[in-house]
Amino acid sequence: MKPQSRLKVLALCMSLIGGSASVSDAAAASLTPEQAAALTTGPDVFPDDLNKGYFYLKYPPNARNAPFAIMYIASTSFLGISLLKKPLRKSRMEAETYLMRKLKLSPSQMCSLSYQLTTPNSVSSSYAGEDLWFSFCPNAVRFR
Repeated sequence: MKPQSRLKVLALCMSLIGGSASVSDAAAASLTPEQAAALTTGPDVFPDDLNKGYFYLKYPPNARNAPFAIMYIASTSFLGISLLKKPLRKSRMEAETYLMRKLKLSPSQMCSLSYQLTTPNSVSSSYAGEDLWFSFCPNAVRFR
């Protein structure tokens, strides 16, 4: 996928979900100030030049061959995660591992974050449009 397409895919995923989360706002875990800072500063954080308070994590928006893209919206503490490479199981595991280490959270704590995990149709027409969840969460999609 072309680098410009990755941005468009993530932006489309984010617009389709309209900032809604996989977990209701009442049930979503709030981030500590340290966790919020980890998502907005550091060498692996890339502020969105067009949208103030939006940050790309781990990979810059035009990264070639990135297995996933993560966008953090500071005002809502929402994480939009898009799996960009097959095998999806491996890309999801890499995104989960990255976020668990970055936020210092257990799998059960990860499940209560405000997030949505998707993949674009260009990567998998079978799973596009579905909320895939983290693999260790109760509603997780099990890849075939």
